[in-house]
Amino acid sequence: MRPLILLAPLLLAAASSSSAASPAPRTNFVLCMTDDQGWGDTGYNGNPVLRTPNLDAMAAAGVRFDRFYAAYPVCSPTRGSVLSGRNPSRYRNRSWGYDLPLREVTVAEILRGAGYSTGHFGKWHLGGVPNADGITGRGVPESFDSGPRHPGNQGFDVWFTAGNWFDADPPAGTFWRNGAPVPALKGDTSDLVMTEALEFIRARAGDRRPFLCVIWFPSPHGPWRALPGDRAPYAAQGASADFLGEMAAVDRAMGHLRDELSRLGLRDDTLVWFNSDNGAAGGSAGPLTGGKGSLWEGGIRTPGLIEWPARVRRAIRTPVPAGTVDILPTLCDIAGVTVPADAGPLDGESLLPVIEGRATARRDLLTFEMTRPADGRPSVAAAIDQQWKLLRVVNQMRRAKDGTGELLPAGDHLFDVETDPGETRDLSREHPEVLARLRARLDAAQRSFVESASVYSESPAVTRLEPRLLVRAGGVPQPLVDRLAFPTALWTGTGAGWRRHADGALQLGGDEGQASGVHHAMNLTNVFLQFSVRLGPAGRAALELGPAGAVVTDVIVEADAVTVRSRVGPGAVVAELRTVAEAVPWRRVLVEFAPGEIGIAVEGLPFLRAPTAGLSLQRREGFALTRLAGDVAFRDVWATAGEPPATEGMPRERGRRGKTVKAGVEKK
Repeated sequence: MRPLILLAPLLLAAASSSSAASPAPRTNFVLCMTDDQGWGDTGYNGNPVLRTPNLDAMAAAGVRFDRFYAAYPVCSPTRGSVLSGRNPSRYRNRSWGYDLPLREVTVAEILRGAGYSTGHFGKWHLGGVPNADGITGRGVPESFDSGPRHPGNQGFDVWFTAGNWFDADPPAGTFWRNGAPVPALKGDTSDLVMTEALEFIRARAGDRRPFLCVIWFPSPHGPWRALPGDRAPYAAQGASADFLGEMAAVDRAMGHLRDELSRLGLRDDTLVWFNSDNGAAGGSAGPLTGGKGSLWEGGIRTPGLIEWPARVRRAIRTPVPAGTVDILPTLCDIAGVTVPADAGPLDGESLLPVIEGRATARRDLLTFEMTRPADGRPSVAAAIDQQWKLLRVVNQMRRAKDGTGELLPAGDHLFDVETDPGETRDLSREHPEVLARLRARLDAAQRSFVESASVYSESPAVTRLEPRLLVRAGGVPQPLVDRLAFPTALWTGTGAGWRRHADGALQLGGDEGQASGVHHAMNLTNVFLQFSVRLGPAGRAALELGPAGAVVTDVIVEADAVTVRSRVGPGAVVAELRTVAEAVPWRRVLVEFAPGEIGIAVEGLPFLRAPTAGLSLQRREGFALTRLAGDVAFRDVWATAGEPPATEGMPRERGRRGKTVKAGVEKK
């Protein structure tokens, strides 16, 4: 018996030593974000119709933010703020479809450097991925970066990503898996995204690696098309039934996530964060004023939830203002890694004290700024400090989501959004000391935004045509920057006989000899234009340059020829190329306006240059796409500021920050 008695303490000591040597499980992170879900689009926030049992359960078990803010009232800038922890003005992300430059350091890069496996699933809308629908790829010229701005170059090991919004049953090419196009899929958008995300999570459970899983749902962005089973419970709501059905599908997907984390034994040590990318755009803002597109509360306040059973053992409902800029510093704080210095000034702070119930206020205020896409000038700004909100209006601002309603004039306005969430009473006269304090801090923040953005020049000079810029992920041609859709208010008809074709093209026809087309006003200095043209038998199309009704130069495209012709001054034909061309259904045309010449690349034809010395290009206020003869169709019209060719010796500040992000020092 004695040997056994002696052995027992040894076994206990060995077990204790083994236990002490085993590190505590590292926290996993799942960041979930919806598209256009308003503050009132949840059951727990009092929606009288919508049922969201899984989100309600998260609110009842975790941290419920009554005041959670998107960094911007539209999609892409907020998405950039989640990844960077920075106000979108710092990297010129001015509206939906604007990129996140690779120079910005992302939370995925930081955590991957600390040993985390990283994955992105769903909508991206930050550049580098062929878009499903609408504009993508605007903002800072791509010459600042060494590659396309898809998730694989932003810190994600695995990505199943769509360039922009997508609807149920997405067609082939909507999704890209690690750079390769994905065939057509069937099913609801939320289910498809969550299925892929759960595969990633199961794989990480198998190899026991901590992970960051980013799940960005495209719902409930309009137009709404819910599955019949999701729509049915809301049939009595009429036109709202599909919107409510899409939200029900999001809630179901969140239930699948919570169930699978439990089944895998990961739920305790996984922090799940849920919010929307901006305020209501079809749903409910609750008692808040405004919606998507404005800095009223209804445009930036969204649902905000955190569930983390290991550290949040009782429900917390907090009025502390928090936002998407806080996500990066919070995750880094929890993971025990420092944010690299070259990430630049952050606009968020760690919410760990709030999550653990140790803080009832944030240390610094939240700041917001909307800028005009055309020139980057601020149009509206805001600062939030506890219950106080300073709303800075440059010109004027309407109250309603549709741009109507009470007019808020230019100036700084002060609201107590805890007692007055509808922002109905301007208290700037009653509390001048608060107004002065917030005004000074917002002034400082906006100066800092300008300083950060100064590393990104507005419009680098063009030196030569770079057709390589057309190739993106998977070798598929990717439109450059700005899609000019058909038709919009910016287009004016110059003739009869045009219609929108079923495949999204502008189909031009009409009587023989009758020109028809559309004109778009823009400055063509240092610009690339790209479009695709389809020519019927004897079809002739023209790219006309100059103001509407005052064409000065045109580029004529035929099946076997390209001609550059001046309309003003001596000499009609400046340059002409005529050759035997291969037959292609759609010809992609790329035109570069460079100092001293125009470069024209037409698919199937040799390259052509025309010196501008012989052209009348002193008035280049816009361009028109015109049918001259036969049947002609245009589609995929894009424009971008020119990009210089990559050269050795490019200034260091235009290289990428965080290219070799290392794990920070663990906090003790």
